[in-house]
Amino acid sequence: VEPVWLEPQWDAERHLAHPPSAASVERAFAAHPDARGALVTSPTPYGTAADLPAIADVCHRRSRPLIVDEAWGAHLPFHPELPSWAMDAGADICVTSIHKMGSGLEQGSVFHLQGGLVDPGTLASRADL
Repeated sequence: VEPVWLEPQWDAERHLAHPPSAASVERAFAAHPDARGALVTSPTPYGTAADLPAIADVCHRRSRPLIVDEAWGAHLPFHPELPSWAMDAGADICVTSIHKMGSGLEQGSVFHLQGGLVDPGTLASRADL
């Protein structure tokens, strides 16, 4: 695995970083056409959220999966004024750390999977690692 790191969007007014934009994901795929997918952390530990529907569109136009680390977003599906939950935004895989923002104990996390871009058996074997 050779990751391509994308710069976050610096917010000088608030002094924090936002996740990369869909445009930067688009540029990264153009510069690295062999990239196998995208991994985005949203929301960040500071609460900033990516435009996941737009990033999912960028990925899916290339038949590449979008994986979202939504460790700090277990609460997102439960109120319409919050940013979209990754699965509603079109992510292929979402990892939610329910021990942070939900009711899980210890290091409880769950995978959510949808669509046909990631094989369930492959995901299960990676989880077993």
